[in-house]
Parts: sequence; structure tokens; C-alpha cells
Amino acid sequence: MELTKLRNNLIKFIIAISFGALAFFAARKWYFETNPLLEVSYFAEAVIALVICAIAYFFFPAMGLVITRWMEGIINKTVTVTIKKLVNDKNIRSKKIKREKKVEKEKFQKLEGAVFVDTSAIIDGRILDVAKSGFLRGKVVVPRFVVSEVQQVSDSANDLKRQRGRRGLDILNDLKKECGRNFILYESKENGEVDSLLVNYAKKYHGAIVTTDFNLNKVARVSNIKVLNINDLANSLKQNMLPQEKVLLKISQKGKESGQGVGYLDDGTMVVVENGGLFVGKEIEVEVQKVLQKESGRMIFSKILNYKP
Repeated sequence: MELTKLRNNLIKFIIAISFGALAFFAARKWYFETNPLLEVSYFAEAVIALVICAIAYFFFPAMGLVITRWMEGIINKTVTVTIKKLVNDKNIRSKKIKREKKVEKEKFQKLEGAVFVDTSAIIDGRILDVAKSGFLRGKVVVPRFVVSEVQQVSDSANDLKRQRGRRGLDILNDLKKECGRNFILYESKENGEVDSLLVNYAKKYHGAIVTTDFNLNKVARVSNIKVLNINDLANSLKQNMLPQEKVLLKISQKGKESGQGVGYLDDGTMVVVENGGLFVGKEIEVEVQKVLQKESGRMIFSKILNYKP
């Protein structure tokens, strides 16, 4: 107890001296240098310093209490404001995260299991016939960047490309009418290579890609994404010809090899006819010899029935 009392008195004494010294120099600077009191400025300064010392010494506990309460008030107010701000920021972040999750969930539900249409399929045009036939079911999604690519083709300096691009835009409008509510023009803000974006979307939303592009077809399959290749569909629907089957064929041009002629079935399948080069422009009966199925399509090799050199 004695040590505590001594320590408190010592603190009070140091504080009193400090206040007195401040009062002494403050009185000299602010008043007595220009307004000496009875020509005894040092005496007046000393008296003021002693009075301030005494006030500081005897009223230190009360001053300390006031200062302490004042500081506690500032600290409490600062802490309260800071905590409120942190809580508000946390609530704002939480609400933002919830909104983003809700938007992402709605987007996922909207695009889940959809088929994403590639630029090549739109310009090709056959996708509209597939949709009209009822084979293209479910949600059909055309991202904005695909539309932009079709527009670029329609603005091409090359006349053929420009015509194909404009036809692609017409196909898009007709496809939208045909699919109705199932048609979704997806407003994507992402930038990047079109094929990569399509693969990412199809993978993210468990969908498929409609395309006629050979490279995109390969990349998608490597990524375990379902591909609806219109070329494959067209090939699968072509007339199935068997060896020794006979067909009436018009020879439209000469083939690459000497003596060969080339004709086409109604579905567009190329038929190479041995010795058919002599009958260009004529309709003859041929017999199927061999059928080759390639990724680019089906090719039939035949010979002229009852041909005599």
C-alpha cells in the first residue's frame, strides 16, 4: 500500500511539474514578452507556474477521471462504429454472394442440358431442316459471340462468304421461330476463341455442341462432350448401297483416273464409275462394286452394267 501511494504521489508530482513548466513557458511566450507585469515578469511567470502545478497536483484524480472517461468514450464510439461497419460490410458481401449464387443457379437451370450451336452449323444451314423434322429437341442455345462471328462473315469482302454469312443470319431468325421458347440467345460477356468458349459452356452446363467443323468435333470428343455433327447425321441418312446392287445413274463429269466417270445419287453420295468417262451427260445403269465410308462421307465405286468396250 505504501509503495502504491508513493508511486501515485510521484506520478502526480511529475505531472504537476510538467504542467507548471508548460504554464511558465506559455505565459512567457504569449503574454509577458510583450506585456511585462510590474517589470517583474519572471516573478509573475513563476507564480502562474506554481498555481498550475498546485492545481495539477491536487486535482489530478478528478482530471484523470475526466480524461479517462473522455478517452473511453472516444474508444467505445470508434470501436462501435468500426464493428458496425464490419458487420454491414459482411452483410453486404453475404447478400452479394447469395445474389450471385442465385443468378448462377438460375443460369445453370436455364442452360442445363442444352445444345450449343456453332457458327459452322448456322452457316451450313441444314440445322434448320433438322429442327423442322423434330430431331433437334430441348433447349437450343446460340451464344452472342457466335452471332457476332456470323455477322463478321456476312460483312466479308469475299462475295461467296458474304452471301453465306447473310444466309446464316436468315437461318438464325428462322431457327428462332421454329424452336420458339426453346431458343436461347445467350448474352455472354466472356472473350476468347469461339471453339474454346463453346467447349467450356457445353462442359459446364452438361450440354452438347451442334457443329459441322471437323476440328471442333475432335476437340469436343477429347473433352468428353457430346457432339451432334450434322455431317454425321446426313451420312447416316444416305441411301445404303450394297455390292452388286444396281442403280440408274447420270454421269455428270470425268473422274480423276483415266476413263473414270463420276455421278451423284439423290442424297449427294459420289459414285465413281469405271469406264464412265465415255458417258458424261448420259444416264446409265451401274452395278455397285465397293462402298467406302470415310469421315468426310461415303463413296461408292461401280462399273457399267453389261459394258462392252
